[in-house]
Amino acid sequence: MSIPIYGNIDEESICDMLKDIINDIGHFPSTNELVLLKKSSLANAVSKNGGVNRFKKILNIPIIQESPGTITFELLCNKIKIVQNEIGRFPTITDLKKLNRWDIISHASSRRFGGYAKFREHFGVKEVYKSVGFWSNQDARINELKTIIETIGHFPSALDLQHIGRHDMANAISKSGGYAKHRELLGLSITEHDKYISKKCSYTTKRGKKTEHLIKRMIYQYCQHHNLPIPELNKKFSDGSIIEFVCNTGRRIGIDVINVKQTRNNARKDIRRKYIRKDYHKYLDELWIVAFSNVLKNDDYTSLNQTSPENVKIMSVDTFMNEIKYTADKYTVNEIESYKKCTFHTKDECTKLMNMDKQNIDYWSSQKYMGI
Repeated sequence: MSIPIYGNIDEESICDMLKDIINDIGHFPSTNELVLLKKSSLANAVSKNGGVNRFKKILNIPIIQESPGTITFELLCNKIKIVQNEIGRFPTITDLKKLNRWDIISHASSRRFGGYAKFREHFGVKEVYKSVGFWSNQDARINELKTIIETIGHFPSALDLQHIGRHDMANAISKSGGYAKHRELLGLSITEHDKYISKKCSYTTKRGKKTEHLIKRMIYQYCQHHNLPIPELNKKFSDGSIIEFVCNTGRRIGIDVINVKQTRNNARKDIRRKYIRKDYHKYLDELWIVAFSNVLKNDDYTSLNQTSPENVKIMSVDTFMNEIKYTADKYTVNEIESYKKCTFHTKDECTKLMNMDKQNIDYWSSQKYMGI
C-alpha cells in the first residue's frame, strides 16, 4: 500500500502521472515543462518529495549530469533559428509547445540564460514594455492575470510566474496586496494558506521599502554634506533592469539593497542572483550591493567579492556606513539591528524594538530638511 507523501498525491500516483507525460513527450519532464503542461501540482509534488532525480531513480531512468557548457546560449539560438525558419517568424513559447520543442523551452526559459526575453532580444524582436503606472491599474492587472490563467489553466503561483518568465506580474501582485487579494478579485476561493502567503509577501515588500528608505536617508545626507548631485532614484537601464540609487561622485556608483535572512548558503545565492540575472553593473563604474543580514559573516562577504565581477562590491550595511563615513544615532542603530534580523515571524518584536510609532519627534523632525 502506498503512503501519501504530498497532499492527496501519493508516490504511486506521482509515478503514474509522470509515466503518462513521458509517453506523450518522449522524455522525463523538467519542472518548467510540467508548469507549461498545466501540471504545477505535480511539479510541486516532485519537488517537495525528493526531487527529479529521486523519481528518475524510481522509474529506472538514467540520471545524466550535464557537463558545464553542454547547453549553451549559442546552441539554443541555433535551435530557435531552425524553428524560426520553419514557421516564418520568431517562435513564442506557445509555438514551441505546439511543436513539442521542450528541449528548447526547458532551457531557454530558465534563469540560467536570463529567460526567453534574452533570446527575443538577441534575435532583435522588440518586446512591448508596459507604460508607466500600468501595474498600478487594478483592471490591467486582472486582465493580464486572466490571460496567464488561460495559458496555464489555473491561477498562477509565484513559482508558475517565475517559470514562464513573468517576473513583472509576480512583482505587481506582491506590491498590490498579494495573491490572496487577486484570487478574491477574480472570484476564486481563498484558503488560510493563501492568506498566510499573501500576508508574508506584503510584509516582505514593506520591509524592502523600509530598508531602501533607510539607505536613502544616508545617501542624501552624504550627498548634501559633499555638495554632490541628488542621486537618481529607480534608474532604468536599456536592458530593462532597474536599480534603486545611482550616485554621481565623479564615478557612477549604483547601490542595490537586499534583505537576506535565510541560511548562509541561500543568502549567498540570493546575492549572486543580483548580478547574474541583471546586467545593470555593466552600465556603472561601480555597483554596491548592500545587505541587511544577521546570517552572513565577514568570510562570506570576502568570498562573494572574490567571485563577483570586478566592479561589483558586496558589503554589509555596517561596511556601507563606514564607506560613506555615516555616523548613526542611537535610534538608527536600533533600526538597523532590527532590520538585520527582522523576518515575517519576528516582525512584531522588531517593530517594538525600532519604536516605529516615531515617538522620538525631535529625531524625525531633523530629517525633514533633506526632503525625505
